[in-house]
Amino acid sequence: MAQQHSIQPITPRMTMRGIRPLRVAVHRWGVPEQEAQGILMHCPTFDGRLEWVRGGHGDVVIHLVDAARLSGPEGRALWNAMGPVQAMHAARRSGSLEVALVRGSASQLPVQRAGCWILAGSRSLAGAMAMLLRTAMTFSGRAGARAPLAWIRELASHDTTCLLRQECEPAALDVALAPRPA
Repeated sequence: MAQQHSIQPITPRMTMRGIRPLRVAVHRWGVPEQEAQGILMHCPTFDGRLEWVRGGHGDVVIHLVDAARLSGPEGRALWNAMGPVQAMHAARRSGSLEVALVRGSASQLPVQRAGCWILAGSRSLAGAMAMLLRTAMTFSGRAGARAPLAWIRELASHDTTCLLRQECEPAALDVALAPRPA
């Protein structure tokens, strides 16, 4: 069963022109710089509600993880995948809002993980990121006064591995929660 942990709420800061955009930082693990740049170039800003940050800090951090590249061709170098695992543990300890978006299989990652790990399935990382963000922005837009990306905050509060399955109208995400082996 997935454990739920407390995540610090996202509180938009007021600026001279209203509420500032939500800063989404993208960290890459095993994902080539050019590919990450391509993904970010095609990520929407949702009419200025999102601002993309490469590396560094943001209100939300999305870790792009290429599990196969990190663990090697036969998955025998799991220690190479410890970078994103340690980053997610640190996020949990600090209460920051972070999720990992993974290309590859959960079996290519160390079993002991913290936080929410979202498997892209058959999608590219770019397609999976777009699907995740469309869903989050649609959900937060429908929630009225709720904070932006409330759906991701809720998802990130669980220790779980998810698989992106299908996108339905209006941009709903069908997520299969797969409990991890103990």
